[in-house]
Amino acid sequence: MATECTTLLSTTLATPRLPHFEANERQIEISLDAEARLTPPLWLPNRARLSLRYGQGPWPGVTSLRLFEDTLFPVCSPSLLAQANMQTPDDLLAQTLLTVDWCSHAGHPIPSWSDWFKSAGVALNKMPNQRQYSLYSLALDQAIAGQGVVLASYPLVADRLASGVLVRPFAEHYPLASPFAYELILPSDGKTPPAVARFVEWLEQEATLFRNTST
Repeated sequence: MATECTTLLSTTLATPRLPHFEANERQIEISLDAEARLTPPLWLPNRARLSLRYGQGPWPGVTSLRLFEDTLFPVCSPSLLAQANMQTPDDLLAQTLLTVDWCSHAGHPIPSWSDWFKSAGVALNKMPNQRQYSLYSLALDQAIAGQGVVLASYPLVADRLASGVLVRPFAEHYPLASPFAYELILPSDGKTPPAVARFVEWLEQEATLFRNTST
């Protein structure tokens, strides 16, 4: 059975890059709709409905193209890092941990702070103070504001890390591999409209470029 969560990939990967695609494909109109549930993909004459998902397959009755594997790690604002002087995973026990209830409906939850502490070799007597949000974007905004540390997925914070509004307190150390992945969901049968095929090819190319810059 597939496990799925709210997709943020469209705003992370596709949206900032869409102007480049649309500049070369002026006859193609693209609309984005954020939906927590899996919207069935569909081929239609000269158009299509596709889904970008973050979750754990296999996805029943569809074809999926894997775009990214996922790795999680702590991020925070530069000001909080300077103030708190976080040098080892144990230092996070004194911090407010920002969490997101974005997969409570799924059968297999996204790896949590407790999973990260275990992976980093930190023994927990009790969990540190946590603050929960219903949207990942809210947790990121609070992290940028210096209100705590959030366990982040690289594709969702790459631009914020590049701009410097978020930092990794332990650099490349203590990553947590996730069983979840970012995937493009397509109909399992039927013929792909030529314009849609070009969009799918472009998206795969962008995903490859993104993977290469993140390694």
